[in-house]
Amino acid sequence: MEQTKTAEDISFQMLSAIDEANSLYLQAMQSARQSNFDKASTFLDAGDIAWDKARDGHTRLLHLKADGEFDRVDFFALHAEDRLTCGETYKLMAHESIYVYRAIAAIS
Repeated sequence: MEQTKTAEDISFQMLSAIDEANSLYLQAMQSARQSNFDKASTFLDAGDIAWDKARDGHTRLLHLKADGEFDRVDFFALHAEDRLTCGETYKLMAHESIYVYRAIAAIS
């Protein structure tokens, strides 16, 4: 039971962090679209910090698995891993979108 609680706690922390990161990445892209690049950078940096927290949860789950403390498929862990993968897409798109908006602003 302790294994389940630990894995679930980590998974919920991952979900919370990745949802925060995704929201911040979206705000970064919206700010860049409005040519507010300082604000976009602030949101982007905050999103990266939140995304790193989610990735740390991923690493902790891997350590539990390697140590034999997490030996079954857990719905919440699976969901958190899926959201982390989606969050990585948000992260890449935010970074690239801001780059493109900056380039457009530079030639306008």
